[in-house]
Amino acid sequence: MNHVGVQKNNVYQQLPMNYTIYDDKEILRGQFKSIYDLERYIDGVRIERGEQFPNTPRSSPFDYVKSIGWYWEIADNHTLDNVEASEV
Repeated sequence: MNHVGVQKNNVYQQLPMNYTIYDDKEILRGQFKSIYDLERYIDGVRIERGEQFPNTPRSSPFDYVKSIGWYWEIADNHTLDNVEASEV
């Protein structure tokens, strides 16, 4: 779902964030459009590694990714377009 907001002569368009996960060998492990999809994927990684709760303490997906030596990138896809006052 896209959201558009207008402020003065600028239009801000909110597009989904992109979350990208890489492992410790810098191999792309997944790309996700929502934090919920990322979290489900990381839950699967924890299960495959035998590190799901209660075997290990609960943690956020980002804390877990960091703890196993993986890393993430987040792309903010907000755009800013200038619009003439007569167009708003």
